[in-house]
Amino acid sequence: MITIKQIRAARGLLNWTQKDLGNKAGVSREAIKNIENEISRPRQDTIREIQNAFEIHGVEFLSGDGVRISDATIHILQGKDAVKALWDDIYETLVGHNNKEVLIANNTEPTHLGKDITEYLEMHLKRLKAAKITEKIMCCEGDTNFLGPVSMYRWIPEDNFCNSPTFIYGDKVAMLIWGPPAKVTIINDAQYAESIRNLFKFSWDRARIPEVSE
Repeated sequence: MITIKQIRAARGLLNWTQKDLGNKAGVSREAIKNIENEISRPRQDTIREIQNAFEIHGVEFLSGDGVRISDATIHILQGKDAVKALWDDIYETLVGHNNKEVLIANNTEPTHLGKDITEYLEMHLKRLKAAKITEKIMCCEGDTNFLGPVSMYRWIPEDNFCNSPTFIYGDKVAMLIWGPPAKVTIINDAQYAESIRNLFKFSWDRARIPEVSE
């Protein structure tokens, strides 16, 4: 578990305010202030979300109280809010990107994960639309649980489907294991992302258009 000194240092590395960190980690500015000033003792879940927020933006935590900007291109998110953190990273990566397209393979809409996740997904889809970020989604043949227009979707044969979605966005590829607990592995590498993007497009062009009405 990271220390309070590491939280302060990591914030300095990224030039984040306490409000910035709170927004990234999904907690209030006042909570960050109290943690850093050692006024309150945070829950482990809160510290984990703070650590995830830093790590997804390239901070590496070292033994003792050390921090540095990581040379690594792989980040791992785990826990109940890993899926939310992935959606946040997709939005934050693409909102200012030239290529505003998310490609999703082996998708299953996460409506089975409860009201909290469903509501967060609804918010995520709204902000994608507002930022003119589009999606192309390949799901299992016969799946009609669509949260967008049918034109966004393609069916792949059940024999070729794996219920572990892969997301390609910007220079990143993310692989999601639903769990529990959920685990997201994000690879930030432009050449690798382009390779996986080309494989997706090859499959998309050969996949079936869902046989349902708009």
